[in-house]
Amino acid sequence: MSDILDIQFNDEEGRSGGNGRLDKVPNECPQCHEKISPIKWGGFFNRKNEDSDKTLEVVFRCPNNDCHEIFIGYYSKRSDRNDFYLRNTEPKTYSERLFSNTIKGLSVDFPRIFNQSLAAENAGLDQVCGAGYRKALEFLAKDYLLKQVKEDEEQEKIKSEPLATCIKNRIKDPSIKEVAKRAAWLGNDETHYLRKWDQKDLQDLKKLIDLTVHWMEAEALTAQLLQDMPNKE
Repeated sequence: MSDILDIQFNDEEGRSGGNGRLDKVPNECPQCHEKISPIKWGGFFNRKNEDSDKTLEVVFRCPNNDCHEIFIGYYSKRSDRNDFYLRNTEPKTYSERLFSNTIKGLSVDFPRIFNQSLAAENAGLDQVCGAGYRKALEFLAKDYLLKQVKEDEEQEKIKSEPLATCIKNRIKDPSIKEVAKRAAWLGNDETHYLRKWDQKDLQDLKKLIDLTVHWMEAEALTAQLLQDMPNKE
């Protein structure tokens, strides 16, 4: 078979399992994330997984000169014919989100919690990563507020207060307050049985966290520049 969509595969015993056809091949390498036309090496059919998303495992190699890594495309079978549909590619790598020194100065823990949540998301753990992003938001918001108070009693109140209360009563900047409040709404949806925002998803939560980071960073940079360049009129 010469067409890249045609596949000859072996069964779990290593014997010839027959021929089939793929609906498509991966167009992005999960290792280097470049757009590619992959090199197809072979397929392996597992009858134990015949009704799963991993019925057929196809080995590919990235043609990118800076990569050349091997990866697997997982296919499921639809109908009685040997037609296979791409479901996933593994293993995946991802790049950690880099945060500015300004944000790291506001919250030491936020970047680490955010990137652990990102790792979970990229590993396909979509049912747990949202709770991690929500935790990252709480650390960011509370560390931001703790920087603004000196009294031990007030700091202890901030640490123990619910996130929503902190955002509503303590954050003064309207831009930070409004996006952080909405991020908390979606973060709570990721941890509760019933969702209040069915039309919103994990990507919306991340966008709101990104906006919270943006406005906090803008506020901090503005304050620093005004301090460095006082009004001399």
